[in-house]
Amino acid sequence: MKTTLKRVLKKKCPACGRGILFCAWNELAESCRECGYIYEEEAGDSWGFVYLSTAFMTGLILLPMFLLAPSNLLIARVVLFVVALVVIIGTLPIRKSIAVGLNYEVRKRNF
Repeated sequence: MKTTLKRVLKKKCPACGRGILFCAWNELAESCRECGYIYEEEAGDSWGFVYLSTAFMTGLILLPMFLLAPSNLLIARVVLFVVALVVIIGTLPIRKSIAVGLNYEVRKRNF
């Protein structure tokens, strides 16, 4: 599991660690060019993890809004919105990589 996590955090193939995961910023390649591993056998295999991690991060981002009382509510809302966009969109490729890695581990253990 550690090896797989290290590989996918570098956006490399979870199976061999050499091939690239993405052919564009957030567009997952169909398979590894080095070993032929198919990243998503079914379309959308990684969506569940991406959705759940987005919900979790949204909760963490909203937590300060409930715990702190800003002096200017409008500025606080704008800052919170910008932070949410940067964090959620900026981490999308990494979260998708982790989802592919988790899917690889599940498939490896089941077969």
